Amino acid sequence: MKNDFLRRLFCPENRQVRMKMAAGLLIGIALLLCSRFVEGEPKEQVAVENVQQTTGERAERQLEAELERVLSQVAGAGQVQVLLTYATTAESTPAREEKIEESNGNSENTVSRESTVVLMEDGSGGQSPLILTETAPQVEGVLIVAQGAGDPVVCDELSRAAQALLQVPAHKIAILKMK
Repeated sequence: MKNDFLRRLFCPENRQVRMKMAAGLLIGIALLLCSRFVEGEPKEQVAVENVQQTTGERAERQLEAELERVLSQVAGAGQVQVLLTYATTAESTPAREEKIEESNGNSENTVSRESTVVLMEDGSGGQSPLILTETAPQVEGVLIVAQGAGDPVVCDELSRAAQALLQVPAHKIAILKMK
């Protein structure tokens, strides 16, 4: 039966049918390719990535600034600058709404799942994702540049303070004298 169909399709008098089928196939492929370029990334995915990136960077800069403020209060430290390196960055987990649809048709059970990010309106009329959890960045190394780092007692106090605040071992903390 399959062979009969193919023989009839490829006989010389069915040339127009073959041309129409080929044109339909090419149009379908072109539409699929165009949809990838036109659609782009979903807006909610872009919003989630932007929030996660800015939240992470903000948390990292805020941690450095807070550490500078605290360490500059150590007796003899003077002006202090801090640079942190991170093993992991800050991450935010957005709230998601999941819709599950089940349908029974023609002896086939199909289940479709759709997951969307829950968005909230902010004060300026824009939308941002609802954040469920945020994890702090994990500090891997600390560089402290201080005016008073020439004094070994001040260096020891700065090192102990950084160890206590950041849960970083002493061998991952470098303290240098500011010029």
